[in-house]
Order: sequence, then C-alpha cells, then structure tokens
Amino acid sequence: MNEQLHEFSIGSPEDFSAHRPRMIRAGDHRLLVVKTETGFSAISNACPHQGYGLMQGAYDSGVVTCQWHNWKFDIATGACLAGEEDVDCHVAEVRDGEVIVTIRAHSPGEMRAKLWPSFDTALREHRVGQLSRDTARLLRAQATPAEIVVRALADTNRRNDYGFDHGMATASDCLALTTGAHQSLHGDDRVLALAQALDGLSDDARHRTKRSEPIQLESLPENFGKILMTAIDNENIEFVDQLVRSAILLNHDLSDLRQWMIRAASQHHYDFGHQAIYVQKAFELIDLAGAESAIHVVPTLAYGMAYGTKEDVLPYMVHFNRALGAVDLGALASSPTDAQRRSVAIDLANLIVDSERCPVVEAVEFALSGGGVQGMLDAVVLAGSLRLTRYDDLYDRNGAYDFRWLDITHVVTYAHAARWAWRHDPCPDTARLALYTLFLAHDSGRGERHGMTPVPLPDAKTLDLADAIMRRDARAAVAAALTDDPGATSATLTAASLQDGAGSFIVQAHIIKLTAASIREFEEIGNPIVLAGAAAFSAGRRLERFVAGAAQEAIDFIRTGQPPKR
Repeated sequence: MNEQLHEFSIGSPEDFSAHRPRMIRAGDHRLLVVKTETGFSAISNACPHQGYGLMQGAYDSGVVTCQWHNWKFDIATGACLAGEEDVDCHVAEVRDGEVIVTIRAHSPGEMRAKLWPSFDTALREHRVGQLSRDTARLLRAQATPAEIVVRALADTNRRNDYGFDHGMATASDCLALTTGAHQSLHGDDRVLALAQALDGLSDDARHRTKRSEPIQLESLPENFGKILMTAIDNENIEFVDQLVRSAILLNHDLSDLRQWMIRAASQHHYDFGHQAIYVQKAFELIDLAGAESAIHVVPTLAYGMAYGTKEDVLPYMVHFNRALGAVDLGALASSPTDAQRRSVAIDLANLIVDSERCPVVEAVEFALSGGGVQGMLDAVVLAGSLRLTRYDDLYDRNGAYDFRWLDITHVVTYAHAARWAWRHDPCPDTARLALYTLFLAHDSGRGERHGMTPVPLPDAKTLDLADAIMRRDARAAVAAALTDDPGATSATLTAASLQDGAGSFIVQAHIIKLTAASIREFEEIGNPIVLAGAAAFSAGRRLERFVAGAAQEAIDFIRTGQPPKR
C-alpha cells in the first residue's frame, strides 16, 4: 500500500452529543463528525459538488443534506444518495478515551483507481459537471489527457448508431490542445478542452446499447485493402467491422490501414465531406492517444463510412461528375508544385466564389501548370474562407434558404482533411478527393446564386476580436482577424472555441473543428482571410436549434410528397 495515514485526536467521546454533527479541524482538513449509536462517522465537510459546507445542511437518520443543491450523503460511507459524486469518508474510532480520526493520503495511482468509477458513471449518464470535476481531479492525480480520452472512447465507441461522429472528431481536436505539437493548454486549463470532448462523446452514446463485437478472423485475406474498400463501397457493414477490428487485433500495420481508409474515403463525395474529415480526425487521434486507442477508433470509423451517403451519385452532382470523368487523375496526381504559381491560388479562389459553374477545367489547368494539388487545395480553403467572411448571418435564420453557416465551414475542414490525406498518400485517389472539395467550395455559393446578397469586407477595425466574438458581431470579428497579429488571433479563436459560444453541441463541434483547421491552414497558406473566415463563424449570429426547420420540412413533404428543392 502506498497510502499514508495521518491520525488526529479530535476530543473525547463526551465532547460529542448523539446525532449532533460537529465541524472539526484535523490538520488541514475540515471534517463533519457525527456520534451515532454504533460509534463515530467522519466525512469531509466540503460538498464534492461545489465545496459548500455540509455542516450548514441538515442531518437526519444518518443522512447529511447539502443545503445548496440538496445533495444527500450517507454519513457512514460518504456515498452520494442524491446527486453525483461521493464525499470522502474517513475512519473515526475511540481509542484510550479519545476520538481518533484517520485521514488517508492516497498515492496518485490510488486516487486514479478511486476516481475512474465516478468518471465512468458520469460519462454514461452525461453529467457534464461531474465529468469536469473528475477530469480535473484525475489530471491532478497524474492521469494524462490521452488516458482520459481513451477511457471515454473505450466505453462509447460502439454505442454510436452510425459509427465515427462529431463527438469523436471533437475529441481529436480537443486532445490536440492538451497534447502534442499543437498543445496550447496546460495544468488545470486542460479541463476546458477535455470537457468539450467528453461532453460530445457522452452525449452521442448516452443510453444507447453497445454493438456486439464481431468474431475475430484468424488471418487477414490476401488483397486486404482492396477487399476492405469493396466491402465499404458495397455497404457490407458487419464484414467491414469484422475485417478492420481483426486487422487491429492481428497487429496489422496502422499506416497501411490509414492508407486504405484514405482511399476508401476518396472514392465518393461522402456525407458532405464528413467521412474524409473523420479519417483525418481518427488517425490524428490515434497519433495523440497511442496505438492502443486504434481498436476504439478505426472499426468505428470504417463502420460509419460503410453507412455513409454517396452524394456523388445524386442528381445534383451530375454536371460535376461529367467534368470529373474527363480529368486524367494520374496526370493531376503527378502535377508539379511551383511555389510562385501556387502563390496566386487566390485568383482561382475568386473564380470558385464568383463562377456560375464549378471551374473544374480551370482548377486542373492551374494544378498542371505548377499549382499542383496543394495549390488547388489552397484555392479551395481560400474560397471557403471568403464565403465565410461575406456571409450575411441574417440568412442563417431565414427559412427560405437551405444553405447556412455550418455548410460553408465544411469547405475549409474538408479541404484541410484532403491536404492531410494527400500528404500521407499522394495518388490519383486523393487527387479525386481534392476535386470533390472543389465541388463543395463552389456548391457553398448556391445561396448567393439563389438570391443571398454577400456583404463586403469591413473597412476598419472597431472592436478587438474577443469583444467582437462576445458581442456576436461577425463584421467586427473579420476586421480584427485581418489586422491583428496572426498569433494573437489564433490564440483568441482557440480560447473562444472552448467557451460555449454555441447553444447546441453540433454547432460547438463545428466551431472547434473549423478553428483548428483554419489555424493550421493559415500556417500553410499565410493569408489572414483564412483566420477571418473562422472569426466570422465564431462571432456570427447562428441558428442554434433546428427544430422549426425540421418541422417545416416535414409539413412541406407531407403536404406535397416532394423532396426539398436544392
């Protein structure tokens, strides 16, 4: 045992009246001590919820009630009877005519063992306050952020109905703020990011039944990668789950698995770009959390991709598909990248934003003439950022338009995921993925093409960025991001992304995701318009709930029998 025991004499038994709680100081500790028919009980005086003194509460029949929020505790065990966490309980006994209280000082390992069950309960019940407090205590007990996130993934990963989702993607972005090359939070402040991650993981999985684990294959088939891609494309969901889970349990090379998941995501324009984004987030999460986390991440990723909607087979992409079919993807993948040519990607970005049709031919010509796939992705990121800066947030709450802030954010995050994929696997498949991001960048302007009026860039800075975000002034936020020091802007955007700027998790997840992608894309491209786009979204007056829109869509469908117009 590593625990240290500290004993304190707190008086004689005659100093205490039966069932009359007393607050006693024992060294640095404040205890609530009660004399009962069977002896003495001692618990910490501070309620584990917010630290209010239990001495000020009520005591009845062995139960102490905190008067602040009505949490109730068993005086004999410290167990929480109504509320969330237990209160610390200490041994109190009579020895040689004195009441002796023994305070146990646990080692960090013992503290973690004591805290994990409370953390698990909070995760399953989606108790955000308890999760946050337990996370803070676990960090102080020398748990790493990666351990905390992996613990949550282990419990939630097979409870998601459709596989990898925004909760797991947010976990990747938030863990990056506490661990690794992009770490910006230290000490107790790490809870700010981890709590956002845990909230998403818990909310997505709450009260859902775990999917059963498939029977492990004894060995992987030959041509594993191609078989996996075919199974995903054919929506053979159970086999995909079995194949990927078996690959990990058989210690298949994770870099090879990453390559095949990138290529699978590049076969289609999946789920508005989500699946390509999720591949990036999944493997970045594994890089941060360690290879042991792969079993909780990659099968869920593959499972979700097999469920994914192949938007490229839908009618609205027919014209783009014709243009895509004429592209020599091998030549595009082999196109050289010249820094001088790449530097004028803003011209292609403006064409994407202003053109009536998706400029596939022009984009490919730009790439082949020295812009390369990287330069084409620069243009897509810049186009998406320009869209964000010129979006009038009044339209976000106008039910006549079906293209809103959240949709535009995907241009940047999708292109960022395609760049990540290209760097890991530059090939014709990922060149195709880059062209899918071009489609989305152009498609993000359909609101403007259907009547939305873009707003111009602001002329002058009127507020600093933090004030602009707090006041929900997107124009002022854009001006600040365009003129402030980029490092300070990035820090402000990161801090704001963790401050509950949204009223729903899905919007908060997009703020976090866009902020992370935009900061890294600014590091790549160097144009402050990328940060300005993220600033506009963070500060904008966004639609936070989608009930009325869903209701109106239901009414229109039931009334007419027709799908919504695109």
